Amino acid sequence: MPFTVNINASGSTDPDGSVRAYYFGCGDGSMVGSKKAQAKCSFTVPGTYWIRVMVADSSDYTDVVSAYVVATP
Repeated sequence: MPFTVNINASGSTDPDGSVRAYYFGCGDGSMVGSKKAQAKCSFTVPGTYWIRVMVADSSDYTDVVSAYVVATP
């Protein structure tokens, strides 16, 4: 059964504008863009994976947060 991580970035704010887009990375080096603040990462192979969330605002400034998860058998 896959190990699934639910990501919720809906608490992200921009005090002088608005959030334009969210980008999610699930440990494979790529980032997927979305207008939605929620995403899921699923892992089928045990290991350590870096999860990244990048938020872009209306001025194209970005901020990134990352954390790692460990999928065990």
